[in-house]
Amino acid sequence: MQTSGSPDAARALPSARWAHADGELFVLSEAANPGARDVLANGADRIRETSHFVVFAFGDATVVLHGLEPPEVDNDLAELVAGELVRPGRVAIPDAFERCFAGVVRSSAPDPREAWRAFYGNTLSRLREVAPGTLPEDYGPIAVFGRIYEHARRLVVGSSLLDVGTCFGFFPLMLQEAKPELEVVALDLSAPILELARDAALSQEHANPARFVQGDACDLPFADGSFDTVAALHVMEHLNPLDASRALRETCRVARRRVIVAVPMEEEADLAYDHAQSFDRERLISFGRETGWRCRFEEYLGGWVILEPS
Repeated sequence: MQTSGSPDAARALPSARWAHADGELFVLSEAANPGARDVLANGADRIRETSHFVVFAFGDATVVLHGLEPPEVDNDLAELVAGELVRPGRVAIPDAFERCFAGVVRSSAPDPREAWRAFYGNTLSRLREVAPGTLPEDYGPIAVFGRIYEHARRLVVGSSLLDVGTCFGFFPLMLQEAKPELEVVALDLSAPILELARDAALSQEHANPARFVQGDACDLPFADGSFDTVAALHVMEHLNPLDASRALRETCRVARRRVIVAVPMEEEADLAYDHAQSFDRERLISFGRETGWRCRFEEYLGGWVILEPS
C-alpha cells in the first residue's frame, strides 16, 4: 500500500491488498484484507461504522474499509458514499464524494483498470434490467437513472446527439445499443473519466461507437447547429446559476432541433453530490425560457425542459 499521507496509517497496513491511496485518504477492501479491521482499530484515533464502511481516523489521515464484493460495485455506490460517508460528515476532506467513490471502485479488484471495467460491466448490466413503472422500495441511482435514460431516449430526435456533462457516459453507452444508427458524441470536462468511458465503448464492439470529447459545457467545441439533439441530464445543478445559463445557451447554439435538460427537483442543493443550485418547477421553466426557445416542462423522476427553436 503506497501512501503519501499519515505515517500512522501507512504503518498500520504496510502490505494491504486491493487498496487505494489518495493523499490523506486510504480506501481498502475488507474482503482482500480480512484482518485489517482489528489492525486499524488498535491504532486509530476514532472509529465510525456504517452498513457498508468502517472509517478510521489517524491524525490528518482517513482510512475507509469497505465490505463490498466485486459484483456489488456499480453506480449504486454513489448513494452509499453520499449517504453513509459524505452527508453525515464521516469523511470530511476536500472532494470527499469523488475521492471516496473512486477509491472504493479502484480497491474492488487487484488492478484498478480491471476494477473500473467490472464497475462498468456491473452498472450497464443492471441498467439493461431496469423495468419501466414504479420504483422499487429499495431503489438506488441505477433504478432512477435507468428510467431517466429511457425517457431521454424517447425524446431524442434526428440522427445525431450530443450528451453534455456525460460523466461516466452511461447514457451514450446505452444509446449506442438501443439506437445503433444514431451518431452519438459525449462531452465532459474530466479527461480521466472520459478515458474510462472510451474503454467501455470500445469493449462493446459496436460498429458505430459513441465518441467521447473533452470540453467545457460553457464553451462547447462545436460549430452552430452541429447536432439534431443536445442533452444535458443532471448537469445544470452542478453549475452555479451564471455558468448554468451560459451552458444552456451553448446547448441551444449547437442544437438544430431539440435540447433536453433534466435536473433533480430539490428544496436545497444536495452538497454531498456537489450540487451548486436547486430547481423547482417554476425555476426550471424560467431557466428554459431564458433561451427564447419554445419550452415544454415535464416532471418524471425530477424536472425536464424540452426546448425547440421558436
